[in-house]
Amino acid sequence: MQNFATIDEYIAQQPAAVQPALHTIRAQMQGLLPGSEETIGYAMPTYKLKKRNIVHFAAFKKHIGIFPGSQVCEELAAQYPEYVKAKGTIQLPLDGPFPHPFIDQVVQLRMKHFTETGK
Repeated sequence: MQNFATIDEYIAQQPAAVQPALHTIRAQMQGLLPGSEETIGYAMPTYKLKKRNIVHFAAFKKHIGIFPGSQVCEELAAQYPEYVKAKGTIQLPLDGPFPHPFIDQVVQLRMKHFTETGK
């Protein structure tokens, strides 16, 4: 596992073909999570609020993974089986259109849980 100091460094180290998608997701996360801290956690771009991880994302060979936690994934699995692939993991294929409204829904649901529980 490679260590990165910043999200900029993480994105710069990824294949050129996936960098635009990573920049897009980053911008979307920044818009959805105002006041959050951008950091690297578990070697992935991470957004934190009140020192708690809210969501991570990462590039893989054939998809971008978004990690909002198992509770969010469980709630969305039946409605979006094409994206929710494992406990706590969402996979967005690189070979299809990017589901921006779905990403909004994921982050908004994660924020709802965070607001209600503080974790």
